[in-house]
Amino acid sequence: MNSVKPLQHINGFKPGSLERPLYTPGLLLEDEDLTSGVTYTRRLTQMLFNALFGCGVICGLKVKGTPGCNGQRLEVMVERGLALDCMGNPIEVPAAQTLTYDLNCKDPPEAIWVVACYLEKPCGPREVSCAHDESSGRAMTRTRQGFEIKLYGQRPDDACGCKKPKPETPDPERRCCPPPDRSADTRQSSTSDAAAGATNSEAVEEDCYKDHVDGVCSCCCGCNCVIIGKLVVSNRENFGTEVITAPYPDPYVRYIRPVLLGQGFQEARSASEQTPPPAAGTS
Repeated sequence: MNSVKPLQHINGFKPGSLERPLYTPGLLLEDEDLTSGVTYTRRLTQMLFNALFGCGVICGLKVKGTPGCNGQRLEVMVERGLALDCMGNPIEVPAAQTLTYDLNCKDPPEAIWVVACYLEKPCGPREVSCAHDESSGRAMTRTRQGFEIKLYGQRPDDACGCKKPKPETPDPERRCCPPPDRSADTRQSSTSDAAAGATNSEAVEEDCYKDHVDGVCSCCCGCNCVIIGKLVVSNRENFGTEVITAPYPDPYVRYIRPVLLGQGFQEARSASEQTPPPAAGTS
């Protein structure tokens, strides 16, 4: 038992966002009672994934483009992989995917942004009987998680990624919670930006890992897409003849794969082996 009295506290119980079901023998259960168990587990997983990692690519999802049809067509291939959207939903691409983009006698864009999005689709229809309103019909019994690959000619506004331009005026409607108070950071950033000048492109780009390092909770709203690659088109008339490969790691992709403890041991061991021993007679 804690014998130390608090200086101040909030009276009464304050609820959080999670609610788990409690079942009792002899209790008549309805559909909401059974669904609440799935909702609790899913919401807990989303909350942990979002807080621990944020959105981004975990593994795979490397991108390359192969020109065809005399440079008028580009086949974009995406490797199998896994990512998380900003709500903590897994974007699983179980097999390699290929998209074909045809210029249709138009000039190609300077770059093609490849984006993976999380989608859901109700399935498993079943006949409904003895409904509350005494009507008969069909109801879906399953929700299938899926994905969609999209190609853009410019960076999409609602996709998770790095090197994102800073907005001139923050839009509060695009956040789930109020923006944090960073008046000191803003003044320091404005001073450094003015000193660096307009030629410094990094001065107008957000650090996609800053909030995570500073312990700021993510507040993304409705962002179910993740940037997985950027294909730069050097030829201004068509796609040319050479394969276009997105670099790895791509500076525009936010990677969230954890660093294993053993990897740190191996790097420390390699550094110690490469360090020459001290010369004789020195301390």
